[in-house]
Amino acid sequence: MNFKKNIATILTGITLSSMPAMVVSANGMPKNSSNYWNKVRYIKVKKNISAVQRTVKNNSIQPKINKKMTVKKGSVLVVDRLKNSHNEWLLLNGLKNSKNSVWSTNQKNTNWMSKYTPKKVDNTSKLVTLTKKINITEKTVKNHQIQNKTLKKSSLKKGSIVYVKSFGGNEWLVYGNNMPKTNKNGAWVTNNKGTKWMTKYTPKPINKDAKYVQINKNTSIIEKEVKNNTIQNKTINKSNLKPGTTVLVKQLGETEWLVYGNNIPKTSNNGAWTAQQKNWNDAPTVESQYVTVPSSSIGKDYSVAYLPNNITSNNQVIMKTGQKIQAKKIDDNTESIKLGDQEFKMAVPSNGFATKINARILKNNVVLSTYAPDNANAVILSSYSPKNNDQWQQSIGNGKFKIFVYSNSRWIYTGIVSNN
Repeated sequence: MNFKKNIATILTGITLSSMPAMVVSANGMPKNSSNYWNKVRYIKVKKNISAVQRTVKNNSIQPKINKKMTVKKGSVLVVDRLKNSHNEWLLLNGLKNSKNSVWSTNQKNTNWMSKYTPKKVDNTSKLVTLTKKINITEKTVKNHQIQNKTLKKSSLKKGSIVYVKSFGGNEWLVYGNNMPKTNKNGAWVTNNKGTKWMTKYTPKPINKDAKYVQINKNTSIIEKEVKNNTIQNKTINKSNLKPGTTVLVKQLGETEWLVYGNNIPKTSNNGAWTAQQKNWNDAPTVESQYVTVPSSSIGKDYSVAYLPNNITSNNQVIMKTGQKIQAKKIDDNTESIKLGDQEFKMAVPSNGFATKINARILKNNVVLSTYAPDNANAVILSSYSPKNNDQWQQSIGNGKFKIFVYSNSRWIYTGIVSNN
Protein backbone atom coordinates (compact mmCIF):
# COMPACT_ATOMS: atom_id res chain seq x y z
CA MET A 1 0.00 0.00 0.00
CA ASN A 2 2.78 2.38 0.96
CA PHE A 3 4.57 1.39 -2.22
CA LYS A 4 1.59 2.40 -4.34
CA LYS A 5 1.26 5.69 -2.49
CA ASN A 6 4.93 6.54 -3.16
CA ILE A 7 4.55 5.82 -6.88
CA ALA A 8 1.51 8.11 -7.03
CA THR A 9 3.47 10.88 -5.31
CA ILE A 10 6.35 10.57 -7.82
CA LEU A 11 4.01 10.64 -10.81
CA THR A 12 2.29 13.70 -9.39
CA GLY A 13 5.65 15.39 -8.94
CA ILE A 14 6.66 14.67 -12.56
CA THR A 15 3.38 16.09 -13.87
CA LEU A 16 3.69 19.31 -11.86
CA SER A 17 7.36 19.86 -12.65
CA SER A 18 6.64 19.66 -16.40
CA MET A 19 4.17 22.58 -16.27
CA PRO A 20 5.34 26.21 -16.65
CA ALA A 21 5.63 28.12 -13.40
CA MET A 22 2.77 30.68 -13.26
CA VAL A 23 0.70 31.66 -10.26
CA VAL A 24 -2.88 32.30 -11.37
CA SER A 25 -5.94 33.80 -9.69
CA ALA A 26 -9.33 32.16 -9.40
CA ASN A 27 -10.45 33.53 -12.79
CA GLY A 28 -7.47 32.04 -14.62
CA MET A 29 -5.53 35.32 -14.97
CA PRO A 30 -1.94 35.44 -13.71
CA LYS A 31 -1.73 37.03 -10.24
CA ASN A 32 -0.42 40.57 -9.67
CA SER A 33 3.00 39.22 -8.72
CA SER A 34 3.42 37.00 -11.80
CA ASN A 35 6.31 37.56 -14.24
CA TYR A 36 3.62 37.50 -16.92
CA TRP A 37 3.10 41.20 -16.22
CA ASN A 38 6.71 42.11 -16.95
CA LYS A 39 5.42 42.94 -20.45
CA VAL A 40 2.52 45.17 -21.43
CA ARG A 41 -0.61 43.15 -22.13
CA TYR A 42 -3.97 43.54 -23.83
CA ILE A 43 -6.86 42.91 -21.42
CA LYS A 44 -10.63 43.25 -21.34
CA VAL A 45 -12.29 44.88 -18.30
CA LYS A 46 -14.76 42.46 -16.61
CA LYS A 47 -16.38 45.02 -14.29
CA ASN A 48 -16.44 48.77 -13.83
CA ILE A 49 -13.25 50.08 -12.25
CA SER A 50 -12.05 53.48 -11.01
CA ALA A 51 -9.08 55.18 -12.68
CA VAL A 52 -7.17 58.40 -12.05
CA GLN A 53 -5.14 60.62 -14.35
CA ARG A 54 -1.84 62.09 -13.18
CA THR A 55 0.88 64.18 -14.82
CA VAL A 56 4.16 62.65 -16.06
CA LYS A 57 7.19 64.86 -15.45
CA ASN A 58 10.84 63.91 -16.00
CA ASN A 59 9.70 60.33 -16.67
CA SER A 60 8.07 60.17 -13.24
CA ILE A 61 4.37 60.00 -12.38
CA GLN A 62 3.45 62.87 -10.07
CA PRO A 63 1.30 62.18 -6.99
CA LYS A 64 -1.31 64.89 -7.71
CA ILE A 65 -4.52 63.55 -9.27
CA ASN A 66 -5.79 65.60 -12.21
CA LYS A 67 -8.93 63.66 -13.19
CA LYS A 68 -10.98 60.66 -12.16
CA MET A 69 -13.14 58.36 -14.26
CA THR A 70 -14.91 55.02 -14.29
CA VAL A 71 -13.66 52.55 -16.87
CA LYS A 72 -16.68 50.60 -18.04
CA LYS A 73 -17.04 46.85 -18.23
CA GLY A 74 -16.10 45.55 -21.70
CA SER A 75 -13.41 48.18 -22.35
CA VAL A 76 -10.29 46.88 -24.09
CA LEU A 77 -7.06 48.29 -22.64
CA VAL A 78 -3.31 47.88 -22.82
CA VAL A 79 -1.96 47.64 -19.25
CA ASP A 80 1.47 47.74 -17.64
CA ARG A 81 2.06 46.79 -14.00
CA LEU A 82 4.19 49.25 -12.03
CA LYS A 83 7.32 47.43 -10.92
CA ASN A 84 7.40 48.91 -7.43
CA SER A 85 3.72 48.18 -6.79
CA HIS A 86 2.00 44.97 -7.80
CA ASN A 87 -1.38 46.58 -7.22
CA GLU A 88 -1.05 49.64 -9.49
CA TRP A 89 -1.59 49.41 -13.24
CA LEU A 90 -0.93 51.88 -16.03
CA LEU A 91 -3.72 52.06 -18.59
CA LEU A 92 -1.68 52.83 -21.69
CA ASN A 93 -4.15 52.52 -24.52
CA GLY A 94 -7.89 52.57 -24.90
CA LEU A 95 -8.66 55.78 -22.94
CA LYS A 96 -8.66 59.40 -24.08
CA ASN A 97 -5.64 61.03 -22.51
CA SER A 98 -4.23 64.51 -22.02
CA LYS A 99 -0.72 65.52 -23.05
CA ASN A 100 2.07 64.46 -20.65
CA SER A 101 -0.27 62.46 -18.45
CA VAL A 102 -1.24 58.84 -17.80
CA TRP A 103 -4.24 56.91 -16.47
CA SER A 104 -3.78 54.30 -13.76
CA THR A 105 -5.88 52.10 -11.49
CA ASN A 106 -5.18 50.42 -8.13
CA GLN A 107 -6.46 46.87 -7.83
CA LYS A 108 -5.71 44.19 -5.21
CA ASN A 109 -5.98 41.29 -7.67
CA THR A 110 -6.53 40.51 -11.34
CA ASN A 111 -10.17 39.42 -11.04
CA TRP A 112 -11.25 42.65 -12.77
CA MET A 113 -9.73 41.63 -16.09
CA SER A 114 -9.64 38.84 -18.64
CA LYS A 115 -7.18 38.06 -21.41
CA TYR A 116 -7.83 39.72 -24.75
CA THR A 117 -6.28 38.85 -28.09
CA PRO A 118 -6.55 41.84 -30.45
CA LYS A 119 -7.53 41.25 -34.01
CA LYS A 120 -4.66 41.31 -36.44
CA VAL A 121 -4.44 44.76 -38.00
CA ASP A 122 -4.90 44.73 -41.77
CA ASN A 123 -2.73 47.70 -42.71
CA THR A 124 -3.06 47.26 -46.46
CA SER A 125 -4.46 50.25 -48.32
CA LYS A 126 -8.09 50.01 -49.40
CA LEU A 127 -9.97 52.07 -51.98
CA VAL A 128 -13.40 52.78 -50.52
CA THR A 129 -16.56 54.85 -50.92
CA LEU A 130 -17.74 56.66 -47.80
CA THR A 131 -21.27 55.66 -46.79
CA LYS A 132 -21.64 58.73 -44.56
CA LYS A 133 -19.97 62.06 -43.83
CA ILE A 134 -16.83 61.64 -41.70
CA ASN A 135 -14.64 64.05 -39.76
CA ILE A 136 -10.92 64.07 -40.51
CA THR A 137 -7.99 65.59 -38.64
CA GLU A 138 -4.65 66.60 -40.11
CA LYS A 139 -1.77 65.47 -37.90
CA THR A 140 1.93 66.28 -38.05
CA VAL A 141 4.23 63.68 -39.65
CA LYS A 142 7.79 63.43 -38.34
CA ASN A 143 10.34 60.77 -39.33
CA HIS A 144 7.57 58.94 -41.21
CA GLN A 145 5.54 58.69 -37.97
CA ILE A 146 2.20 60.42 -37.37
CA GLN A 147 2.39 62.61 -34.26
CA ASN A 148 -0.34 63.72 -31.83
CA LYS A 149 -0.12 67.39 -32.86
CA THR A 150 -3.26 68.54 -34.70
CA LEU A 151 -2.77 70.95 -37.62
CA LYS A 152 -6.38 71.41 -38.77
CA LYS A 153 -9.74 69.70 -39.04
CA SER A 154 -12.10 69.07 -41.95
CA SER A 155 -14.70 66.59 -43.19
CA LEU A 156 -15.43 64.39 -46.20
CA LYS A 157 -18.84 64.07 -47.85
CA LYS A 158 -20.80 60.86 -48.17
CA GLY A 159 -19.89 59.22 -51.50
CA SER A 160 -16.27 60.45 -51.48
CA ILE A 161 -13.82 57.93 -52.96
CA VAL A 162 -10.62 57.71 -50.88
CA TYR A 163 -7.86 55.37 -49.80
CA VAL A 164 -7.79 54.23 -46.15
CA LYS A 165 -5.22 52.38 -44.09
CA SER A 166 -5.82 51.04 -40.57
CA PHE A 167 -3.56 51.96 -37.65
CA GLY A 168 -5.37 49.50 -35.43
CA GLY A 169 -8.30 50.23 -33.15
CA ASN A 170 -10.51 52.97 -34.58
CA GLU A 171 -7.85 55.15 -36.20
CA TRP A 172 -7.34 55.28 -39.99
CA LEU A 173 -5.06 57.10 -42.39
CA VAL A 174 -7.12 58.71 -45.19
CA TYR A 175 -5.61 59.90 -48.48
CA GLY A 176 -6.20 60.24 -52.23
CA ASN A 177 -7.06 62.78 -54.93
CA ASN A 178 -10.36 63.77 -53.32
CA MET A 179 -8.82 65.05 -50.10
CA PRO A 180 -8.30 68.62 -48.85
CA LYS A 181 -4.75 69.85 -49.29
CA THR A 182 -2.35 69.03 -46.45
CA ASN A 183 0.61 70.95 -45.10
CA LYS A 184 4.11 69.91 -46.14
CA ASN A 185 4.46 67.56 -43.17
CA GLY A 186 0.85 66.58 -42.57
CA ALA A 187 -1.47 63.62 -43.03
CA TRP A 188 -5.23 63.17 -42.67
CA VAL A 189 -6.56 60.66 -40.13
CA THR A 190 -10.05 59.72 -38.98
CA ASN A 191 -11.35 57.99 -35.88
CA ASN A 192 -14.33 55.72 -36.61
CA LYS A 193 -15.56 52.50 -35.06
CA GLY A 194 -15.90 49.45 -37.24
CA THR A 195 -16.09 49.66 -41.03
CA LYS A 196 -19.77 50.45 -41.67
CA TRP A 197 -18.78 54.01 -42.66
CA MET A 198 -17.17 52.69 -45.86
CA THR A 199 -17.68 50.16 -48.62
CA LYS A 200 -15.14 48.66 -50.99
CA TYR A 201 -14.85 50.58 -54.24
CA THR A 202 -13.84 48.87 -57.47
CA PRO A 203 -12.70 51.46 -60.03
CA LYS A 204 -13.82 51.20 -63.60
CA PRO A 205 -11.12 50.11 -66.09
CA ILE A 206 -9.17 53.08 -67.42
CA ASN A 207 -9.58 53.71 -71.14
CA LYS A 208 -6.13 54.69 -72.39
CA ASP A 209 -7.38 55.78 -75.83
CA ALA A 210 -7.66 59.51 -76.51
CA LYS A 211 -11.06 60.81 -77.59
CA TYR A 212 -12.56 64.07 -78.80
CA VAL A 213 -15.14 65.64 -76.49
CA GLN A 214 -17.14 68.85 -76.50
CA ILE A 215 -17.30 71.00 -73.38
CA ASN A 216 -20.93 71.62 -72.33
CA LYS A 217 -20.25 73.94 -69.37
CA ASN A 218 -17.43 76.08 -68.00
CA THR A 219 -14.77 73.51 -67.11
CA SER A 220 -11.75 74.15 -64.90
CA ILE A 221 -8.40 72.86 -66.13
CA ILE A 222 -5.15 72.77 -64.17
CA GLU A 223 -1.69 72.86 -65.69
CA LYS A 224 0.62 70.50 -63.82
CA GLU A 225 4.36 70.03 -64.00
CA VAL A 226 5.68 67.18 -66.14
CA LYS A 227 8.94 65.53 -65.03
CA ASN A 228 10.51 62.42 -66.58
CA ASN A 229 7.37 62.00 -68.74
CA THR A 230 5.25 61.78 -65.58
CA ILE A 231 2.65 64.34 -64.49
CA GLN A 232 3.49 65.67 -61.02
CA ASN A 233 1.17 67.12 -58.35
CA LYS A 234 2.74 70.60 -58.62
CA THR A 235 0.28 73.15 -60.07
CA ILE A 236 1.70 75.64 -62.59
CA ASN A 237 -1.40 77.42 -63.85
CA LYS A 238 -5.21 77.33 -63.91
CA SER A 239 -7.72 78.18 -66.63
CA ASN A 240 -11.24 77.44 -67.92
CA LEU A 241 -12.69 75.95 -71.09
CA LYS A 242 -15.88 77.53 -72.44
CA PRO A 243 -18.98 75.57 -73.52
CA GLY A 244 -18.80 74.45 -77.15
CA THR A 245 -15.03 73.93 -77.13
CA THR A 246 -13.80 70.66 -78.64
CA VAL A 247 -10.71 69.10 -77.08
CA LEU A 248 -8.88 65.79 -76.86
CA VAL A 249 -8.90 63.97 -73.51
CA LYS A 250 -7.07 60.92 -72.24
CA GLN A 251 -7.90 59.20 -68.98
CA LEU A 252 -5.21 59.27 -66.28
CA GLY A 253 -7.24 57.99 -63.35
CA GLU A 254 -10.78 57.41 -62.17
CA THR A 255 -11.76 61.08 -62.65
CA GLU A 256 -8.51 62.69 -63.79
CA TRP A 257 -7.92 63.43 -67.49
CA LEU A 258 -5.15 64.82 -69.66
CA VAL A 259 -6.58 67.63 -71.83
CA TYR A 260 -4.97 68.83 -75.06
CA GLY A 261 -5.67 70.04 -78.59
CA ASN A 262 -5.86 73.22 -80.67
CA ASN A 263 -8.45 74.95 -78.49
CA ILE A 264 -6.70 75.13 -75.12
CA PRO A 265 -4.24 77.70 -73.70
CA LYS A 266 -0.55 77.18 -74.34
CA THR A 267 1.34 75.27 -71.67
CA SER A 268 4.73 75.95 -70.14
CA ASN A 269 7.78 74.06 -71.41
CA ASN A 270 7.24 71.35 -68.81
CA GLY A 271 3.49 71.50 -68.31
CA ALA A 272 0.32 69.61 -69.22
CA TRP A 273 -3.35 70.51 -68.77
CA THR A 274 -5.48 68.20 -66.64
CA ALA A 275 -9.11 68.18 -65.52
CA GLN A 276 -11.21 66.40 -62.92
CA GLN A 277 -14.33 65.05 -64.65
CA LYS A 278 -16.51 61.96 -64.29
CA ASN A 279 -18.05 62.01 -67.76
CA TRP A 280 -17.61 63.89 -71.03
CA ASN A 281 -19.93 64.62 -73.91
CA ASP A 282 -18.66 63.16 -77.17
CA ALA A 283 -17.81 65.77 -79.77
CA PRO A 284 -20.47 66.12 -82.52
CA THR A 285 -19.63 64.47 -85.82
CA VAL A 286 -20.60 64.89 -89.49
CA GLU A 287 -20.70 62.37 -92.32
CA SER A 288 -18.71 62.58 -95.54
CA GLN A 289 -20.71 64.25 -98.30
CA TYR A 290 -17.87 65.09 -100.69
CA VAL A 291 -17.94 63.91 -104.32
CA THR A 292 -15.19 61.86 -105.94
CA VAL A 293 -13.85 61.81 -109.50
CA PRO A 294 -11.38 59.31 -111.02
CA SER A 295 -9.07 61.98 -112.47
CA SER A 296 -8.32 65.64 -111.82
CA SER A 297 -7.26 66.49 -115.40
CA ILE A 298 -9.46 68.47 -117.76
CA GLY A 299 -9.83 67.29 -121.38
CA LYS A 300 -10.32 68.81 -124.82
CA ASP A 301 -13.99 69.50 -124.16
CA TYR A 302 -15.46 71.86 -121.61
CA SER A 303 -16.18 70.26 -118.24
CA VAL A 304 -16.76 71.42 -114.68
CA ALA A 305 -13.46 72.51 -113.14
CA TYR A 306 -12.03 74.59 -110.30
CA LEU A 307 -9.37 77.30 -110.40
CA PRO A 308 -6.05 76.56 -108.69
CA ASN A 309 -5.47 80.29 -108.06
CA ASN A 310 -7.12 83.72 -108.32
CA ILE A 311 -7.50 85.34 -111.75
CA THR A 312 -7.02 89.11 -111.70
CA SER A 313 -7.64 91.92 -114.14
CA ASN A 314 -6.48 95.50 -113.53
CA ASN A 315 -5.37 94.44 -110.04
CA GLN A 316 -8.85 93.18 -109.23
CA VAL A 317 -9.78 89.57 -108.54
CA ILE A 318 -12.36 88.47 -111.09
CA MET A 319 -12.26 84.75 -110.32
CA LYS A 320 -11.28 83.21 -106.96
CA THR A 321 -9.24 80.14 -106.14
CA GLY A 322 -11.50 77.10 -106.04
CA GLN A 323 -14.27 78.85 -108.00
CA LYS A 324 -16.46 76.54 -110.05
CA ILE A 325 -16.06 77.18 -113.82
CA GLN A 326 -16.06 75.42 -117.18
CA ALA A 327 -12.59 74.66 -118.55
CA LYS A 328 -10.86 72.76 -121.34
CA LYS A 329 -7.28 72.09 -122.36
CA ILE A 330 -6.16 73.66 -125.67
CA ASP A 331 -2.53 72.51 -125.60
CA ASP A 332 0.18 71.79 -123.05
CA ASN A 333 0.55 75.49 -122.19
CA THR A 334 -2.92 76.92 -122.80
CA GLU A 335 -6.40 76.44 -121.41
CA SER A 336 -9.76 78.00 -122.08
CA ILE A 337 -12.01 79.05 -119.21
CA LYS A 338 -15.69 79.82 -119.55
CA LEU A 339 -17.71 81.66 -116.94
CA GLY A 340 -21.28 82.33 -117.95
CA ASP A 341 -21.24 83.81 -121.47
CA GLN A 342 -17.61 84.89 -121.17
CA GLU A 343 -14.74 82.78 -122.45
CA PHE A 344 -11.09 83.36 -121.61
CA LYS A 345 -8.08 81.86 -123.33
CA MET A 346 -5.00 82.03 -121.17
CA ALA A 347 -1.56 80.65 -120.56
CA VAL A 348 -1.41 78.02 -117.88
CA PRO A 349 0.11 79.47 -114.67
CA SER A 350 3.01 77.85 -112.86
CA ASN A 351 0.71 75.94 -110.53
CA GLY A 352 -1.03 74.15 -113.37
CA PHE A 353 -4.31 73.86 -115.22
CA ALA A 354 -7.73 74.20 -113.71
CA THR A 355 -8.71 70.78 -112.33
CA LYS A 356 -11.83 68.73 -111.79
CA ILE A 357 -11.18 68.70 -108.01
CA ASN A 358 -11.27 71.40 -105.33
CA ALA A 359 -9.98 69.28 -102.45
CA ARG A 360 -6.27 68.53 -102.68
CA ILE A 361 -4.44 65.74 -100.89
CA LEU A 362 -1.27 66.99 -99.20
CA LYS A 363 1.40 65.16 -97.19
CA ASN A 364 0.29 62.70 -94.50
CA ASN A 365 -3.13 62.37 -96.20
CA VAL A 366 -4.11 65.91 -95.09
CA VAL A 367 -6.82 67.42 -97.34
CA LEU A 368 -6.98 71.14 -98.14
CA SER A 369 -10.21 72.57 -99.56
CA THR A 370 -12.47 75.59 -99.47
CA TYR A 371 -15.30 73.22 -98.50
CA ALA A 372 -15.91 71.04 -95.42
CA PRO A 373 -15.98 67.24 -95.81
CA ASP A 374 -19.76 67.19 -95.23
CA ASN A 375 -20.35 69.59 -98.18
CA ALA A 376 -21.39 68.02 -101.50
CA ASN A 377 -19.57 70.84 -103.33
CA ALA A 378 -16.25 69.34 -102.22
CA VAL A 379 -14.69 67.20 -104.98
CA ILE A 380 -11.70 64.93 -104.43
CA LEU A 381 -9.98 62.05 -106.22
CA SER A 382 -11.71 58.71 -105.82
CA SER A 383 -8.40 57.20 -104.71
CA TYR A 384 -8.70 59.16 -101.44
CA SER A 385 -9.53 56.98 -98.43
CA PRO A 386 -9.45 58.67 -95.02
CA LYS A 387 -8.12 56.89 -91.94
CA ASN A 388 -8.59 57.60 -88.23
CA ASN A 389 -6.91 60.88 -87.17
CA ASP A 390 -6.56 62.14 -90.78
CA GLN A 391 -7.20 65.88 -91.12
CA TRP A 392 -9.39 67.87 -93.47
CA GLN A 393 -8.52 71.58 -93.50
CA GLN A 394 -11.15 73.98 -94.80
CA SER A 395 -9.68 77.35 -95.82
CA ILE A 396 -11.95 80.21 -94.66
CA GLY A 397 -9.63 83.06 -95.67
CA ASN A 398 -7.15 85.35 -93.90
CA GLY A 399 -4.85 82.42 -93.20
CA LYS A 400 -7.46 80.62 -91.07
CA PHE A 401 -8.62 77.02 -91.38
CA LYS A 402 -11.41 74.96 -89.89
CA ILE A 403 -9.99 71.61 -88.82
CA PHE A 404 -11.90 68.33 -89.14
CA VAL A 405 -10.47 65.04 -87.85
CA TYR A 406 -11.60 61.64 -89.13
CA SER A 407 -12.73 59.21 -86.44
CA ASN A 408 -14.64 55.94 -86.85
CA SER A 409 -16.10 56.73 -90.29
CA ARG A 410 -17.17 60.25 -89.35
CA TRP A 411 -15.63 63.72 -89.11
CA ILE A 412 -15.18 65.73 -85.91
CA TYR A 413 -14.93 69.52 -86.12
CA THR A 414 -12.13 70.43 -83.69
CA GLY A 415 -11.87 74.20 -84.13
CA ILE A 416 -10.08 76.95 -86.08
CA VAL A 417 -6.33 77.38 -86.43
CA SER A 418 -4.49 80.32 -87.92
CA ASN A 419 -1.24 80.44 -89.88
CA ASN A 420 -0.83 84.15 -89.14
